Amino acid sequence: MRVTVAIIAALLTLCVHAASLGATPDWSTLKRELRERHPAVAQITTRELVDWLNDKHRAPPLLLDVRARDEFAVSHLRGAKHAPSLDTALRLIAQAPKDVAIVVYCSVGVRSTALAEKLLRAGHRGVVNLEGSLFEWANLGHPLYRGSDVASKVHPYDRKWGQLLKRDLWADIGA
Repeated sequence: MRVTVAIIAALLTLCVHAASLGATPDWSTLKRELRERHPAVAQITTRELVDWLNDKHRAPPLLLDVRARDEFAVSHLRGAKHAPSLDTALRLIAQAPKDVAIVVYCSVGVRSTALAEKLLRAGHRGVVNLEGSLFEWANLGHPLYRGSDVASKVHPYDRKWGQLLKRDLWADIGA
């Protein structure tokens, strides 16, 4: 009887865990887990970045978009540089003024937080991650660009993570 109860309990635990792997992501859980996994990486909110970019008395940050080329091609933050790898990010930083602040972002913050941590380990200071990244930025109605042109859509990355992006903002990528 004890073995049967233990097996049933183990199966229930396995089912719950398996269900959570395919579960719809949510912002609060994602943000908490990223902060816990990468405690050395400072986060900047969308509101803080908007205020910074609008502050004429403050030098703008170097914006690094760490998404894949096809994602960046759909839309990005105005003036962002495409930096899908640590090597590319380091090259772009080397070309920037020595005291420039750096804001990294991706779709939701997973890839950008990891890259921010690598940049910090490489000795770069003033590196922060845009919490919620491009999906939250777009969901809040902030401007998107494709080069110098205004854009209205975002690459949804995939169906799972795209659930964090308002459906009307999804670019048609055949997903």
